[in-house]
Amino acid sequence: MQPRQLEPNAITRNAAISACGAGRRWEASLTLLREAASQVWQSGVTGTGEAVAAMSDTTIAYNSAISACARAMRWTAALQTLHGLSLVGLRPDTFSFVSGISALERGGACWDLAIEALRQMRSVRLASDLMACSAAISVCSRDGQALQAVKLLRHMSAEGISPNVVSFSSAVSACARGGEWPLALCLFRSMRSHFQEPNEVSFGACVAACEKGERWEAAISILREARYQRIRPNLVMQNAAISACQRGGHWAQALELLGEAKQRGRGSDGAEGDWKRSSGRKSSGSPVDAITFGAAASACEKGRRWEQALLLRLEMQLAGIETDSVVGNAFISACDKGGAWEWALRLLAGTRHGTPGPDEVTYCAGISACGRAKAWDRALSLLKAMRDDSLQGTGITYGAAVGACEAAGAWEWALGFLEELTWRSLEPGLVDCSSAASAVRRAEGQQWRSTLAILGQMKARKLQVGMVAMSAVIGACAVARQWLRCLEVLAELRDALNLEPDLVACCEAVRACEEGGQSQLPDLLAQVRHRVFLATAETRRSRKGGVVPKGDFGEPVRTRENLAAHWQHP
Repeated sequence: MQPRQLEPNAITRNAAISACGAGRRWEASLTLLREAASQVWQSGVTGTGEAVAAMSDTTIAYNSAISACARAMRWTAALQTLHGLSLVGLRPDTFSFVSGISALERGGACWDLAIEALRQMRSVRLASDLMACSAAISVCSRDGQALQAVKLLRHMSAEGISPNVVSFSSAVSACARGGEWPLALCLFRSMRSHFQEPNEVSFGACVAACEKGERWEAAISILREARYQRIRPNLVMQNAAISACQRGGHWAQALELLGEAKQRGRGSDGAEGDWKRSSGRKSSGSPVDAITFGAAASACEKGRRWEQALLLRLEMQLAGIETDSVVGNAFISACDKGGAWEWALRLLAGTRHGTPGPDEVTYCAGISACGRAKAWDRALSLLKAMRDDSLQGTGITYGAAVGACEAAGAWEWALGFLEELTWRSLEPGLVDCSSAASAVRRAEGQQWRSTLAILGQMKARKLQVGMVAMSAVIGACAVARQWLRCLEVLAELRDALNLEPDLVACCEAVRACEEGGQSQLPDLLAQVRHRVFLATAETRRSRKGGVVPKGDFGEPVRTRENLAAHWQHP
């Protein structure tokens, strides 16, 4: 008995195309689609009913192929297949466009293609539905197109389509990525008026928007509102809130949020807590990870709380959480900014024997710490070690080296690093040139021409010359008794730069005129008396309290020291 040759029908082919899509075999799905289309046109269907059925089956095959391309994140092939429907005389349906827009979302295509797909839906007299609009908003969210996402939400309301929680969450995320934090808060607050209850994604997107807008108070408020709604904050949400505190320099609030996160971890998994068993960057199920500690360490850096940063590092080690280069740099920078330069160098030395090793940011923090310690020779050693590690360094790195030489008065090396910046095609900045000029000023020698040369470089690079650089030039000229040069620079301050010389600059000019140019002394001394009067008046105002500056919400600006007390006793 001969085996029967069974021809695949439309149902089996469509099932095969869908199976290829589930297995991310998008090329195979397109091959099957071509076979299905050619069989329909070669079969020569006769009756109207047969033709309609064949066209319907072929449209389903195309939709399955578009969906397969979407799952494989091949948005170009998906759009070509969607366009192919019209080329063969078929009319795409709503599912065709939804699958095409989903392919754009998953494949990383530009947002304007999603908007164009919605326009094409209207051109073929198909009404936009919830899935199509939500997918288009997701594309806008990925690209940070906040205004386009809001326009799509308005379009949905105008078309009588009720946005769901996915639509709102995507729009809030678009505002977060686009830096439109007020718009994100507005959308978040309007969800309940549209009968949509915010979920974990909505809260997380709103906290992220507050983080990027540096609104730490709002971020904490949203985080606590989520807990009140019995939505447990995930890693992304709490890390964003801690980062918001870090950006605002509020270390006490960052540490408070970190403590709350660890407490939730202990409560969810016994007395020890599953956070102690986390390793590295864990999934959102872990209450804390390396990013959490890194954000808290950066907050300590801004608050000059290096002791707290070291305690966090010890806590990470005890918890078995691996430190990457970004988090390690945060700890080193915290010690550097806090004046604990020995600890900064000790941590840097530890990174050289670990994995991952130090990067340019690590060395920059170490060199900056050397500058605070006036250990310019150790800064040179770190630069050599950086080159030995095949790291080129950045303008910030060499700028830190110039600053280290300035603090130690090593003016020759400062000028050398300034020259090396140019040689490496790294444009020296205002701070670099000012630091080099200050280093020459401290040399107490006949190096005034070098400061004038630096001043000329700053003008040639069209840098905004400030009082620090000009005072250094005046000081160097004063040491060399170049009183005419001092007066020329003072005149340039007033006439060319429209700046009034400060007390230091005036005193340096008086010093230069002691042995010559005595005719200028009365005017200079009058300026000195005026500057002393202004400084004394400012000091008295500050001691009496003066005018208290207002914060963004009309409240007095508080210092770091009383912020903790403010949160405990509002």
